[in-house]
Amino acid sequence: MEAMKNPQVGPGTLVGKFVEVLCDQSERITTDPEENPFFLNHPPPISMPDFAERLQKYFACSPESFVVASLYLRRLYAVRSDLFNPRSAHKLFLTTLTVAVKFTDDVSCKQSHYARCGGIEVEELNALETKVLRELAFNLFVSTEQYNQSISILNHVVSNLFAGMAEQQAQLSADKPALQLQVPAKKDPQFVRGSYG
Repeated sequence: MEAMKNPQVGPGTLVGKFVEVLCDQSERITTDPEENPFFLNHPPPISMPDFAERLQKYFACSPESFVVASLYLRRLYAVRSDLFNPRSAHKLFLTTLTVAVKFTDDVSCKQSHYARCGGIEVEELNALETKVLRELAFNLFVSTEQYNQSISILNHVVSNLFAGMAEQQAQLSADKPALQLQVPAKKDPQFVRGSYG
């Protein structure tokens, strides 16, 4: 649970990254709205990291709900991997988190609150929730072992995330030419005036 308590990476960010990983792995993609109501016909208006932070900030749910949502995402991926693609990631995350909150937390908000957080209408969230429940065959029970396994998977995601960030930083440093300071000539009027223009 260390990653779940890491102040740099919240549970929303972890599950958001997890959704992206699942979407990147999906080989067959269904874009038909009848078959995949999660699919957006346009690029998402907000990035997944920003969307994840938004849900974490405004959803008013426990960190455990995010863990359970990641398990529901894995179950859904096992039966319908074709639903997972970058244009369906946001609605998949929103819907599984909504289902998880209702199943795990003692107190939950109104459906209109969750829909507002996700930027969709209540009717659409209701339909998406029904789709998830049917695809999961209404199997929402999470054993202690499954819960702990989900935490391990999210911890693995965060370790890969940090490794990737460190690798990216190293690559940026390697690509950037070394800073070379040059002493300007005294004749340079911009230097004499201290102008940055």
